[in-house]
Amino acid sequence: MTLYGRRRMMTISWDMTQEELQCCGVESFVDWRDRIPDSCCQDDYGGRKRPCQELQTSLTIFKDGCYDAVTKELLKNAGWLGVASVGLAFAMVPAMVMAYYMLAVL
Repeated sequence: MTLYGRRRMMTISWDMTQEELQCCGVESFVDWRDRIPDSCCQDDYGGRKRPCQELQTSLTIFKDGCYDAVTKELLKNAGWLGVASVGLAFAMVPAMVMAYYMLAVL
């Protein structure tokens, strides 16, 4: 968080994460101390960001931390990752057997 605003990619990564997952900071918005970024502010109906730096309420700022949000997102997709891994293993085993057979024939 100390590199936010100093390194472009760090700033972009934090902003994208916070806006996409609607979270703020690691544990909560308090992690940012006095430098709360705009990506922590909730959108208004007009698509503008609410001024959450001055008024930090549940109507203006994302209260939940990003650690929990990222964990939930990973757990939600863990099943698909497991299915893909097992499917890949089933595809690789016959390929290895055929490769061994081809090598033995030569």
